[in-house]
Amino acid sequence: MMYLQIENLFSTYGSSARGVLDVSLEAAPGEVIAILGRNGAGKTTLIQTLLDWKEPNSGTMKYFGGKSLRSHRETILQRIGYVADEPMLIESYTVEQMIAMIRDYYINWDRNREKELLEKFSLEKETPIQSLSRGMKTKLSLLLALCHHPDLLIMDEATSGLDPAVREEILNMLVQYCSSGAKTVLYATHLLDEVNRIATRVLILDQGRLKFESSTGEMEERIFSVSSALVKKQFSDVPTGSLFTRNQRSVFDAKNCSQSHLDVLRKLEPEALRLDELFIGLTEE
Repeated sequence: MMYLQIENLFSTYGSSARGVLDVSLEAAPGEVIAILGRNGAGKTTLIQTLLDWKEPNSGTMKYFGGKSLRSHRETILQRIGYVADEPMLIESYTVEQMIAMIRDYYINWDRNREKELLEKFSLEKETPIQSLSRGMKTKLSLLLALCHHPDLLIMDEATSGLDPAVREEILNMLVQYCSSGAKTVLYATHLLDEVNRIATRVLILDQGRLKFESSTGEMEERIFSVSSALVKKQFSDVPTGSLFTRNQRSVFDAKNCSQSHLDVLRKLEPEALRLDELFIGLTEE
């Protein structure tokens, strides 16, 4: 059963072409899916649309085996957790008051899990939220997102701007969260070291469109570069599977190469491409 199925999703602002343009993806239990993109690529618009904060222009979104927001909105939202880039907390509340407010919404809130995470994150119930550091606010946001045991956890640049120790702690939590194989994480980020460490699949968005999708396991086999000079000697036209050319290297996706072209390219001393090189090449103007 797929936890999320998106087909041909368009979600834009007004008459502009900014937002999400014809994006399709699936998320299965146990996956950690990283959404990479520059500022304005459409990451936040996609997440807001998935959370039903924004009405899509067209396309379909199905959750947890084919349920739609129109007919199963509350059931779906009870199974989703969300952590924003800027913690969505009421500054005048204490930690205890914030937890109590969110606790009342979720049917499956786990008090034992709440106590466990309060201790793990060193959060004191009586502490005013306005006095918490950015890192502690993010930890509180993660607690609020996890205590109802969501099947799908959505994070929008949640670790951006945090010190390395807090980031490490949160990444460890995400790995633990997915370790059972029955939970899924969908998170937008620009921190490539996080992706290399915990993601099982990578999506690259650029100007609203999905430019690349691959499991992290198959990326090394799929994406490679070859000297542009050697390519020109061997081919009269651009070979199939070409992605871009940068720094005198032509980059190819083996998945989209014809077998005859791939056989030739494999003889031209191909080199594997790092994720940062692929990201820059696909998204630079």
